[in-house]
Amino acid sequence: MIKLLPPTYIEGLNSCFNTWLRERRYPDGWKIAKFVILNKLKAGTPACDQTRPISLLATHSKIFEEVMLERVKNWAEANHIIPDEQSDFRSNCLLPTRVLSIFQEVNFAANIPTLAIFVDYQKAYDNVWHMALIVKLFRLGIPLGLLKIVHSWLSDRKAYVILGDMRSKAFYLYIGLPQASSLSPVSIHCFS
Repeated sequence: MIKLLPPTYIEGLNSCFNTWLRERRYPDGWKIAKFVILNKLKAGTPACDQTRPISLLATHSKIFEEVMLERVKNWAEANHIIPDEQSDFRSNCLLPTRVLSIFQEVNFAANIPTLAIFVDYQKAYDNVWHMALIVKLFRLGIPLGLLKIVHSWLSDRKAYVILGDMRSKAFYLYIGLPQASSLSPVSIHCFS
């Protein structure tokens, strides 16, 4: 869709992105999430655990996050922050490839029982405390300019909830990484 926009629009967007990168800031207007509550039931009024909240953010924010992500990934890979065994969100590292490598590492031909433990941290993205992540990234040695823009990306996040025709007042979010953000998986790995 972006490729179909007029060149002057793309040039303007590029100019804005470069300004925000130079100023180490993430636009405030893009930090307001609209939570739409979906009913998991086919009919009836759902209980809280029978709903699924979806967080909607500005489309352009996702493009800017990709620019930020490239910088964070370059730093993380150059400093071996993310282990080679991590497959989930890395390019050219698919989960089936990781499963295949586990099978190759374990000698199944010997027919010896093998123990494997797989951990799935429930609601891991929802429980990341923003300031703890910033401190962790600082301790890992992230460049100060990159840390500032990540801090700006996380700070002063707000949300409001839409349920049917009703809308809540906006409220601040101090924990949790933005849903469907390309930066969230890399951030959660740095936090763990």
